[in-house]
Amino acid sequence: MTDTMDTNTLLAELARILNVTDIDASTLQLCTKLIDQGVDPKKLASAIKNIKNETQSVAR
Repeated sequence: MTDTMDTNTLLAELARILNVTDIDASTLQLCTKLIDQGVDPKKLASAIKNIKNETQSVAR
């Protein structure tokens, strides 16, 4: 298993433990890559929350 796979597995397990059920493994992997490229984690989280809120309001 590579370091990347270890990290992804750990992130997925952490999300599961924290009961973060609305984010899948591929999204976690993408977020990790974005943060590794220098994206501010707080801004990324804010953008994800905004997108989630917008999609929920459209679905209503």
